[in-house]
Amino acid sequence: MKRSLFQAQHYWMLWLMGTTLIYWYVQDTLRPAYEGTGWGLYFLGIAPNYLPGLGLPAGLYVILHGLRTEQSWIARWSEQQLPWLALGISMLGLMGWEVAQIWVGGVFDWHDLLWTALGGLTFVGLWWLTPVSLRHLQDKTSQERSTLS
Repeated sequence: MKRSLFQAQHYWMLWLMGTTLIYWYVQDTLRPAYEGTGWGLYFLGIAPNYLPGLGLPAGLYVILHGLRTEQSWIARWSEQQLPWLALGISMLGLMGWEVAQIWVGGVFDWHDLLWTALGGLTFVGLWWLTPVSLRHLQDKTSQERSTLS
C-alpha cells in the first residue's frame, strides 16, 4: 500500500504559513495603501490579530508534538490534549502581548483581544472540520512501524 507524502504535520504547518503570509500582506501592503474608511478599515485593523489567533495554535501544535519525549513536561499531556495546550499557550501569548502594550508604549484595543479570541475559536472549528486522519500527528515510532509493515 502506497503512503501519501502529505501528512498531518504538513496540513497544520500550511495553516500557520498561510495565515502568516496573509498577515504580512495585510500589515505591510494592504493597510498602508488603503485609503477608505468604515468596515474596510476596521477589518484591515483587526486582521493582524485574527490571523495569528487562527494560525499560531496550528504551528505550535506541531512544535509541541515534536518536542514531546518521555522526559519532557509535554509528555504529561495526551495526544488528544496537545491541540488545546497549543491553543492555550497561543492565546495567552497573543493576548498577553496586547495587554502589555499598555506599558510598553503601544496601542491597547479591546477589539484586538476580541478578534484574537475569535481567531482561536476559528481554530477550534477548523479542528473539528478537519478529517480525523489529519487531526492527530503520528509519533516517530509509529511512523517507523508503518514504513516497516
